[in-house]
Amino acid sequence: MNRQLMVVIYMILLVLTQSLLAKAGDSMSPQMHEYVLRCEEILAGKTIPDKAMENQTLASLLQASYIGNGRLYSYLTLLEPIANPSRVQSDLGIDLRRVEQLAKAFSYEKSARYPVRMEITLFERSDLKEPHVVALGTFYSSSSSEPIGVWSSTLTKCPEKGLFANSDYMKINPNAKEARGISEVFHKWYTEQFLKPIGVVRERVIANWTGRLVWARLGYQFDESVTPIVFYEETSPGEWTRRNSIVSQIELVRDNLRRFLKLHNIDEQELAIRTGNNMERINSIDDLASPEDFVNLIHINGKTISIKPHLDEEVIGKTVSLPIGKAFALQTSTPQEDQRNRFTVRGQSVSDHAMPTWVGVRILDRSIMGDATEEALSPRSSATVL
Repeated sequence: MNRQLMVVIYMILLVLTQSLLAKAGDSMSPQMHEYVLRCEEILAGKTIPDKAMENQTLASLLQASYIGNGRLYSYLTLLEPIANPSRVQSDLGIDLRRVEQLAKAFSYEKSARYPVRMEITLFERSDLKEPHVVALGTFYSSSSSEPIGVWSSTLTKCPEKGLFANSDYMKINPNAKEARGISEVFHKWYTEQFLKPIGVVRERVIANWTGRLVWARLGYQFDESVTPIVFYEETSPGEWTRRNSIVSQIELVRDNLRRFLKLHNIDEQELAIRTGNNMERINSIDDLASPEDFVNLIHINGKTISIKPHLDEEVIGKTVSLPIGKAFALQTSTPQEDQRNRFTVRGQSVSDHAMPTWVGVRILDRSIMGDATEEALSPRSSATVL
């Protein structure tokens, strides 16, 4: 009963938020439209879709405390059994049974006593009409019969060739000690033994919370097809002007960094990028081109910034002192009441002085790239080596 009440409250807030965004001129994505439909169902008395509860894997996840009642929970309620497996296989050009069997190649042993294994179950999403399949991976250990973690990826046809993967979520039970440190091993398996073997040529991620730092360090680039919308700007105290101007992700991140530095009385001429044992002094914030550039920023005199890192959707950590780039990447991304600018990225409001939620892309088959894309993914050349 407690969980149902929390879900209802969450969905009511979601409906109100979408109503306000609609009035402000923001278009509702198909996914968010589906969430709103879920709200109506829940308020009508349908707490969890029957199809979800009929599947043992989904039922276990939806009732797991570490899943929470936020975006991941709502996402899981959209999953349904594949109605026509033969058609999906034909449309995407993949063997569904082989995709499920790829989980057998994964193993992780933080503790020899409690090794972690994986299972993959395939679904469809009720909010997507184009041909697709969702690979839902669940982690298990001998210490529990319930899943201790989950990841998901939506596979669609890539316009150029092969498959496009939208890496939707990864969540590990923080109490599962046997799964600590699993991310690096998982990402290597995910790249080399899952995405590449099934023909994925392009992957996209949504970098939230600690993902803003993690995905940057793994080399993901800003997806230039995504453009945040600047809704309002405070032109004078208490007066807001609606701009409706569209800016690129890199422009938004650079502007947020400038405000972050101003807040902490740091001049951009005092910054450098640390890569391994090397330190490259930058001439301007405009020199920063990739997510990794931002998170590797340091102060030339070693100055750090104390923040409470935004670790997960509803988890704020204890105060820590961090280098400039890391502090910027982990600063809470929740919009502040007193901020002068208001932005949304994919319908989600973000802070104006922290690294915002960003959409990253990774090319797994460079033969699909044109010269412009190749140049965009090449290393920077405008920094000064110290």
